[in-house]
Amino acid sequence: MNPIKLSFILPLLLISQNSLQAESLKVKVPKSLCSDLDIRDTMKSDELKEHFTRPRSQGSSGWCYGFVAADLLSVEAEVPLSSTHVSSIYNSAIFKEALENEKGKFYIYKTYKRTSRKGSDPEFKKILSGGNIYWAVKDSVDKRYLCSEKDLPFDASGLETTKSELINNLENIKKLEWPSLPSKLGCERAKSIVEFLGVNASVYEVWKLILNNNVNISLEKLTSMSCKDPVKLDSSIEVKRLKIPKADSKKYARSSFGKRKLERDTKKIIKAFKKIGYLLSHGRPVAVNYNANHISIVEGDHSSSITGRRWKNGRCEYKVRNSWGESCIEYNDSDITGCNREEGSFWVTDQKLYEMAQDIFYIDS
Repeated sequence: MNPIKLSFILPLLLISQNSLQAESLKVKVPKSLCSDLDIRDTMKSDELKEHFTRPRSQGSSGWCYGFVAADLLSVEAEVPLSSTHVSSIYNSAIFKEALENEKGKFYIYKTYKRTSRKGSDPEFKKILSGGNIYWAVKDSVDKRYLCSEKDLPFDASGLETTKSELINNLENIKKLEWPSLPSKLGCERAKSIVEFLGVNASVYEVWKLILNNNVNISLEKLTSMSCKDPVKLDSSIEVKRLKIPKADSKKYARSSFGKRKLERDTKKIIKAFKKIGYLLSHGRPVAVNYNANHISIVEGDHSSSITGRRWKNGRCEYKVRNSWGESCIEYNDSDITGCNREEGSFWVTDQKLYEMAQDIFYIDS
């Protein structure tokens, strides 16, 4: 990669004397580095273009990371891939790790808080919620294949059917059934799962599978069985992290050290924004983790996909593909520059993207 020229620094970061004492840097990508981009423009597949145009809603699943990881992998496979399968593979991998070592077990306790640490082998009876994009991609690649979104769509009806027909039934069977004979209600729940996933298995086989495994492992086994035409993944696919240094007034004090630190971080920031532009220009979405309160009334960690860029009203803006359906009600008008209801996305300025981004991940073969 060519070294970044110093001449790029000033137009990207306009830093006044006062900003050296402020909490965050003022980022401004110049128009010369902000051509209009949309990852769909480079896609040959109409199915994939439609996938990145259609709104999607995670409902109450907590699987936003699965949607984003599936976005990254869908472009690599050139076919829309199932976020449900991605999330189930990740959940299963996390739980298996917890069974194998104390470190993994502690991660489960700390992250999901499903039960107390009493007992040497506590049993988790709920589907894990929330996750990590990096490991979701890696676990899926290790699986070597994924269901297509066509085979295993998430909530195709828009009525939280994945939650009600799959997740809730799995949890209730595990929580309420005795490992002898299925109850009438247990059979009805297992039947709903069979019909929802379209798996080639009997109601009793599904009921028994759930009773004999943790629900997270059962979920992965059942969703994998629903793949009618599995999509192979190249084992060389590698997810990478893009680091964007965050400003700290203590680091940028009026000293020779602070100024050198500012110059180094400035170069890293412009390099990061140039990398985002490079990925978008090559049709690749960019994953971003952030606290949702940066752009909405919602509090908590969240993940979305950056899919476009434009110059508007003298600022460089980035299009963020979300998983909150077609609604624009949740967003703060003062924090976003536009909401595209028809595509389930919103726009933010370069400054807002810099401020909100906690982690950025991408695939670049």
